[in-house]
Amino acid sequence: MKYYLSLAFLFFVMNLWAVKPTTNPEDILQKFDESSIIIDQELEALQQINQKVLEENLDYTSLQASDAALVNDLNLSSSVDIGILKGDSDKPLGIPGFVWGFCLGLIGILIIYLAMDEGPERKKQVRNGVYGCLVGVLLSVLLQVVILSAQ
Repeated sequence: MKYYLSLAFLFFVMNLWAVKPTTNPEDILQKFDESSIIIDQELEALQQINQKVLEENLDYTSLQASDAALVNDLNLSSSVDIGILKGDSDKPLGIPGFVWGFCLGLIGILIIYLAMDEGPERKKQVRNGVYGCLVGVLLSVLLQVVILSAQ
């Protein structure tokens, strides 16, 4: 086992040594400056739209009718999926129960149980968390068996 780890470490170090930067630091700084200018321009346009919306009390359709070119240039949309921020009660923080159980085990199941309101969706997510926990434990045991058998 030590032989394989030493070989992997040596391979990793040799790859790091062989890789040389292909770009000049001045080129990177120039690209960074260009990107920051573009970002500043877009933020300035967003501030103009924000000020216009607040002053005239506009909604999306009236904003699009009055300033369609700016709305299209900034790729603004009337439907925005904010996902985790909208507070879905079907998953804690928008993360499925299986992932909570798989990554955090029993602590993940406890987080699901405490974070959700009582009901059928909570039972479903806790069950998924238990399945994720079991899969995580089985993969961990399988990985340990493979590593120990390789010695």
